[in-house]
Amino acid sequence: KSKKYSCNKKLEFKTDFNLRQTFLQRSPSDDTVKDLTTRRQTSTETPSFKKIVEEDEIEKAPEIDKIEKIIEVHDESDGNKTSNPKPVACLECVKPIQVFKRDEIKRGDHIKFHGRIYDHHAIVVDRIPSNDKDHKVTVEIVHASNTTAGAMYCCLRPFSSIAKLVRETKQINLKKMKVMVYKYSDTIFHFSPERIVERANTERSNPGFKYNLFNNNCEHFATHCVTGESLSLQVGKIRMIKRLFVNQGFQGISDEVLRNKILNEKGMLCTPCFLRNKQLLSVAKKPITSKDDLNIGDIITYKYYRCWHSAVVIDIKPHDSSLECKIAHYAFRGLHKHRKIREDTFRIPFNGTVKVTDFSNTKYTVYAQEEVVKRARRKLGEKRYVHFSNDSSHFARWCKLELYSKHKEHTQKTSNVINL
Repeated sequence: KSKKYSCNKKLEFKTDFNLRQTFLQRSPSDDTVKDLTTRRQTSTETPSFKKIVEEDEIEKAPEIDKIEKIIEVHDESDGNKTSNPKPVACLECVKPIQVFKRDEIKRGDHIKFHGRIYDHHAIVVDRIPSNDKDHKVTVEIVHASNTTAGAMYCCLRPFSSIAKLVRETKQINLKKMKVMVYKYSDTIFHFSPERIVERANTERSNPGFKYNLFNNNCEHFATHCVTGESLSLQVGKIRMIKRLFVNQGFQGISDEVLRNKILNEKGMLCTPCFLRNKQLLSVAKKPITSKDDLNIGDIITYKYYRCWHSAVVIDIKPHDSSLECKIAHYAFRGLHKHRKIREDTFRIPFNGTVKVTDFSNTKYTVYAQEEVVKRARRKLGEKRYVHFSNDSSHFARWCKLELYSKHKEHTQKTSNVINL
């Protein structure tokens, strides 16, 4: 069983970023989260739910008469309603953001080092001052030190433990190594940077630490230091993929509706994000059977390496029985290479195997065709793919949908659903 930790909820906690959940149409992009975090860290004012623009969205926020605190409410067996505390895990409220400069890594950060087989997590307890180039950084980290062989050994012999909690200095070249910093929204309880460092140093001296690849690994340790709870979204993803693949094969893994449901049931997606995704995924996908069914700037869905895949149409050349399109999408480049947003030529036959997402009869606020194409091309070459939280569908929706709805009816409907 995984190790359980106690957590004093009265201790000081922090917020990396916040968003007005009831006005969101989709998940915020990495750039938005990074901007929100920077503003929060440099601001001396009391945090609020006021909208902060996303890149080119230089517009006023929707008017808010009253700010409701978003909490989950459940009926108990006696008929009374109780309010649960903030969740400690959500794939869309906890965002791993890739860093490229030294100043983007700070004391108390939960960081992740990308690995070919699995990712490694640690807590930054200090950043060493340096006059070196911006992409080079020296940090002191506390982590469950292990190797791939050691992790497998611990699985085969659960009562033995090669990994130890250690504090060590690590030199990082951000141009050669993919490093992510986890950003926690205000919907997730987490401690202040000072308290996170204190907790990491305290746990390092814990002689009872027993490493287990699935129940007490490096990510369990890092999230315990940040949130007071021991959990691993990485392990949760692996278990969910196994379940989906066994039941429905590759199509099950890429079934967003089913995935959204399971993530919420397993505590990996909070209720507001689950309901927002559920509404977004209910938008009709129409089979393409003629040239009139598709326009530039549309989102298409099709089979790609046996999985459902999304792309943005940036150009169309019609033929008698098909459409020759230019698309922007997250392209698969091999098992050990990062996926990259690339422009490719794609032929769409008029047999209905390719579908287009139809926002025409919805209250979603979409960008104009030219703006969708511009946004898609601006992301070409990007390598920020993350399974289930920044994949091909997230990219396509980022190109198509504005971050916040401008339709009052849609906003009120979403707000009512989320606050049930």
